[in-house]
Amino acid sequence: SRLCSSQLGPRRTPDERTRGTRAREMALVASSLRFVAAAAGRSAVRPSAFGGARMSRPQNIMDLKCGRCGHKVDAHEGMQLFLRRHLPDASVAARQSLNTYAWGLKKQRGIYDVARTSPPARSVVEVLNGGGIGCPRCATVEWKSLAR
Repeated sequence: SRLCSSQLGPRRTPDERTRGTRAREMALVASSLRFVAAAAGRSAVRPSAFGGARMSRPQNIMDLKCGRCGHKVDAHEGMQLFLRRHLPDASVAARQSLNTYAWGLKKQRGIYDVARTSPPARSVVEVLNGGGIGCPRCATVEWKSLAR
């Protein structure tokens, strides 16, 4: 079946026909320029979007070490040392609640990031040093947090 001219709609001038493709071409050129700038090492976007600020954040916020022998312990393992000595009959729920850490809201990502303000390793260091829990390797009570 053939369409008559009344069914095709109004006729477009050549400028109106190419207007949409010209905008697509300009967007393609702009995106390729951004790609070339990024490949050449010049940032087309702000540098912090590619991990500039994230690189300085502490990576080991859950780790502790003995101040004497350097034995490395995870924060969960440190709490298990405390529970084994002071609360040997603690229930499973009590152990799980002591090993749960609040990571904050999504909005607390910048300077208020929980990993910076109060990493779990620091609180576990206070618990271990205050409770007199010694290192399993050298039995010294001198725990230090690896979180900066």
